[in-house]
Amino acid sequence: MLKMTISNWKKRIDRQFDANLFDNITVHQALKTKEICNFEYCLQPEVLSQLVAAPIEEEIKERNFVINRSISVANYLIDDVNSRQAAFVNNYDGADNHCVSYFHHYIRDNKHSMNIYVRSLNYDSNFVFDNQTFNLAYQSAFNIVKEKYKNIEQGFIRVFVFSMHTYE
Repeated sequence: MLKMTISNWKKRIDRQFDANLFDNITVHQALKTKEICNFEYCLQPEVLSQLVAAPIEEEIKERNFVINRSISVANYLIDDVNSRQAAFVNNYDGADNHCVSYFHHYIRDNKHSMNIYVRSLNYDSNFVFDNQTFNLAYQSAFNIVKEKYKNIEQGFIRVFVFSMHTYE
């Protein structure tokens, strides 16, 4: 079975854009966009040997918030390994309107997994950075859970994207 990593998915999505398997839309009557809607993919957690730079400096604040909140909600899993409450909204600056909006850590069948819901993803500038953030958040929580429950295994990171797009 092929281990689906960030780079595997990037290659598959590149081919989808190259094959014109997207919708052409116009945003704000001027911005031409190629958009893939309701795209879902699943990553195997991986050890990242090299991190890409943040597209903009504010993305680092968001990354740190997501990692720290993942560590915080891991405590729900430590208290109750079957908890469904290990979830949070990305509101690092007090707002609820961020592109990556919802994170849910959970354990099923003795495997720690994480679901992420993304409203909007700029494929060209954010795909690798955001997926590295997801991986870092997952690993941070998994390490805490694994410390208490030695038999917990790594599951997957499932990402649901409403709008994955590039701009012309």
